[in-house]
Amino acid sequence: METLVDLGALELLVELGRTGDQTEQNESVAALWALCFDEDNQSLITGKAELGVVDLLVDLKHSENDSIKNSCNGALWTLRDALKKSVCEKYKKIGEELASKKENVNILRSRKEAESNEGHVMISYQWADQHVLKSVRDNIKARGYKVWMDIDKMSGSILDAMGNAVEGAVVFLMCMSNKYKHSSACRAEAEYAFQLRKKIIPLKMEPGYKPDGWLGVLCGAKLYFEFSPKYAFKDKMKALLKELNQVFGETADTPDSGEIIKPQTAVVTQPAGAHVVEHPDTASTLSGTVARITVSKTTIDKVRKWSNTDLKNWIERNGLQTCGINGLTGGEIALLASMRVECPEFFYKCLQDMLKVKDLLTMSKIVWALHDLS
Repeated sequence: METLVDLGALELLVELGRTGDQTEQNESVAALWALCFDEDNQSLITGKAELGVVDLLVDLKHSENDSIKNSCNGALWTLRDALKKSVCEKYKKIGEELASKKENVNILRSRKEAESNEGHVMISYQWADQHVLKSVRDNIKARGYKVWMDIDKMSGSILDAMGNAVEGAVVFLMCMSNKYKHSSACRAEAEYAFQLRKKIIPLKMEPGYKPDGWLGVLCGAKLYFEFSPKYAFKDKMKALLKELNQVFGETADTPDSGEIIKPQTAVVTQPAGAHVVEHPDTASTLSGTVARITVSKTTIDKVRKWSNTDLKNWIERNGLQTCGINGLTGGEIALLASMRVECPEFFYKCLQDMLKVKDLLTMSKIVWALHDLS
């Protein structure tokens, strides 16, 4: 699902990034990165220098906080093509510098790859699935393939490491899940792999999950391998190894040449200094389900065009007359619905700080009303 915003919302995020504490800055730039994937938002952000979005990202990318720094670098990376086309000369220069840096790296890599004539399998995943994918990695390596996984080869800039990993990959394993879809870092990796026309093999990490939005587009009708607890790991691993053998032209050993290394129950570890934040969805928590409810872009566009009558009917239908949202516009309701999925931290902060929602009953009414939009 794409998230479209108006000028007021962007100005609010920039103000929060400029004047807020470190936690608020982190929430602000994370929300901005999620918004930067939409082309309309890219045009707005890079076309109106007075908004100050790009300037905020440039300033905070030097933050001592790794999470803030990575989100800023990620957002600028996502904006790189739009920046190159900007009418603002300062922004255009930033875009050209990003492109120039990557081109220089590509030249060095091309020379190195020409000498080695080798590539690797990249595992792109969300941290919740790390323990299973470590076993996937070990089985692939045991068959003679090179594997890139961030817990093995992360050094220097995380964004540079990601870009280098995608560019040097022969196969890109896209490990799909709800958390993967809602991770800006995972989306940046997957869309870059798609842009470079890498061989993408989807791995389904949770039973019953159906990719939609941008992830559904990238997955398309591709054959996927399910590594959820629903199926035996050994069988799926053998099938994946057979597929890799075909991609690499059987340059490594056959899948049956060794025992399958099964996943071990393990505690997920994080890199030193990493800041990881989980975003539980309130609607899912209240309903007792795990799956996250999404709202389609078509619905978001429709809500943005709501008349006063449409708004009144929605408020009355969901019993929101005393919840403090009577004065909101359709565009603001659409933004809340989008943020609930894309930027949960900022969504709940908006409810508490801007709409002055202080009790669980009122919060649940609003969340369920937004759920009603789907």
